[in-house]
Amino acid sequence: MIFTECVKCNETIIYPYEAGDKPCGDVFDRVLCEKCGEPNYIQRTSFDGETLDEAEAKKRGLIKLET
Repeated sequence: MIFTECVKCNETIIYPYEAGDKPCGDVFDRVLCEKCGEPNYIQRTSFDGETLDEAEAKKRGLIKLET
């Protein structure tokens, strides 16, 4: 499991991930906060992962921009 918190309201987010689950590493999954609905981008890694807000995810090219 990954334990993190919402980038907007600091609500606890528990993300179902175990070491070895594929894909992993430089992969982020979009998870909506159950409390405020804010999209959070959680890195699929066992240690030292990041949780990003939508603006940072776009900046890093993790979100395909609409054309």
